[in-house]
Amino acid sequence: MCRAVWVVTTLLWRSCAALALKVPKSSSYCTLDYTQIKPRALQGSIAEYGEFVRELGRGSSGTVSAYRRKADNKTVAIKDYTLHSCAEVDIHEIKLEYFLGTLVSTIPVVTSTLDLLHQPSTCRWYLVTEFATHSLANCRTILSKQKLAEILLGLEEGIYIMHGLGVSHGDIKLENVLLTMNYEPVLIDFGSATFHDCQVDSIEANTNVAPGDYGTAAYLPPEVFLSLDYDRKKADFWALGVLAYVLFTGTMPWGLASLRDARWRNYLGVEIPGDDTCVALESKPVLRFCSSSMAHMVHEIPVNIQEAVAAWLSNDPTFPSYSQQLDAEDRRSTSSTLRLDDAARCRYEDYRCHRPKI
Repeated sequence: MCRAVWVVTTLLWRSCAALALKVPKSSSYCTLDYTQIKPRALQGSIAEYGEFVRELGRGSSGTVSAYRRKADNKTVAIKDYTLHSCAEVDIHEIKLEYFLGTLVSTIPVVTSTLDLLHQPSTCRWYLVTEFATHSLANCRTILSKQKLAEILLGLEEGIYIMHGLGVSHGDIKLENVLLTMNYEPVLIDFGSATFHDCQVDSIEANTNVAPGDYGTAAYLPPEVFLSLDYDRKKADFWALGVLAYVLFTGTMPWGLASLRDARWRNYLGVEIPGDDTCVALESKPVLRFCSSSMAHMVHEIPVNIQEAVAAWLSNDPTFPSYSQQLDAEDRRSTSSTLRLDDAARCRYEDYRCHRPKI
């Protein structure tokens, strides 16, 4: 019953968002009419919309600052895009971020996208979103482990709803999670988002909804480094698992989820002298952690979220297994140090087969 209500609700959200933006509804949204996504024109500078308060952060795509909106004196966050040209492809990426942000704005753990502003005389573009009080990165050390677990589970629920709308975020990481005054999570920045049913990386694909960038390397799942055609829904949950590691240990687990990365091999239990045992959790299904990094992590995580994190960090069964990944990377490498001996491969396969699937 509850699932039926959820399905109906997500369909209504998708239809209402499309109508609100005057974008023709299609079965996949893989082709958008960007001329129908109309910004609000500014006659002068951004100052006519609101008063600058302070800078919040900088990134490759632009600068985000807090403004006090003149219409209602409400504090909002405004992203000032960095554009090196006024090319159509750049404008489409901005409009796509706005459109997808508006589509998912009704999800409780997602920031509300409020407005798209354009200054025609200088080709300046601004995205207006809800302002969140706190940064998860700054509050991580003052929140209890139980509260951190609640934040992660709240994000998981929101991601499921977002995926029900056909949208994958594409860049879930510590810096993209803010907190409200009540320390509830708010997911921001849809610059890497797209419709996950659209084959945006295929040369033959007839689509114009490719995101502006493809997320943060350390948060991407291993299959991304083997093929452009990967499950973006699963990638969101993988990133959530990496985020869990960061929250509970205070460090990044690896640089890349590739066997060329020593910390990734350590996570898998590959080539660790003397590490012949696994740490088994008393849970159903039994989860086996076959490396020192995994063992350290599990002791830091509250019991009620251990299985969830293990599921988020499981490999995608529709893509090559880690053993196949190893073989593929070995063929591309002249180094023999990545090859597994029989004992290591046994631990490797044991780890891969015992992780629960989402």
